Amino acid sequence: MKSSYELANEARHAFEYDAAVAFANVIDAHAVADLGCGLAHGTVKFMKGTDVVVVGVDSDQAVLFRARRLYPCSRINLVWSDLEDLRIGRQHFDLVVVSHTIEHLKDPEAFVLRALEHLRPGGFLYLMTPNARMRLLSGERPWDPRHLREYDDESLHSLLSPHFRTVEIAGVTGSVEVRALEINRAYRMKRLARIDPLYLRRFLPHRAIHLLSRPIERWVLASQQDEILPTEYRFRETDNTQTALDLVAICRK
Repeated sequence: MKSSYELANEARHAFEYDAAVAFANVIDAHAVADLGCGLAHGTVKFMKGTDVVVVGVDSDQAVLFRARRLYPCSRINLVWSDLEDLRIGRQHFDLVVVSHTIEHLKDPEAFVLRALEHLRPGGFLYLMTPNARMRLLSGERPWDPRHLREYDDESLHSLLSPHFRTVEIAGVTGSVEVRALEINRAYRMKRLARIDPLYLRRFLPHRAIHLLSRPIERWVLASQQDEILPTEYRFRETDNTQTALDLVAICRK
């Protein structure tokens, strides 16, 4: 059975992908790339129109194999590539979606530049990432061993604004219950992170960190709750993102 946090995390990601799909409809995107697509649960949401080209890219071949088995009849083109040295041919897209990926990368600026190369003129980057202000004190390292760096609204804007014509950053917040879950998760995982004060986990292979993190989180956060729905989340105004759970950056080339 899933923990309360896992249920909340799935609902939040579903809300964020639904919002990305709505944005794709607003800009009438006919070609969409999802970079760091994972199991493609969110990627398939863009397949509503028969004339939409959708490409999902991930650096984990085992995950892509599972995604192909989950969605065998999908028209999504699932591609393996190192995300920081993005190689997906000469394809160009109206919309590039990046969900909870930038915080995992060693060279996020190289990734942004490569993503930019695959955007058509006037195209958009739609990027989602955890809000560091909600999770970390000033100067704290990420307690999630999978994250190399986390961003607040200012650092995210600094990363993106040199490369795009416009950058708008909004926040995703939620009900009192799901916010309490996230605050409790951060508190408990920070306590666990104290057993590694020298941050030695950064020397572990990246895949080993991913494999170990899920069972550790389940053990630390073991609890059950009724179903949590995407409707428990909402957007916060662009000028008030400090207490948001996640940040969403919409950037125009």
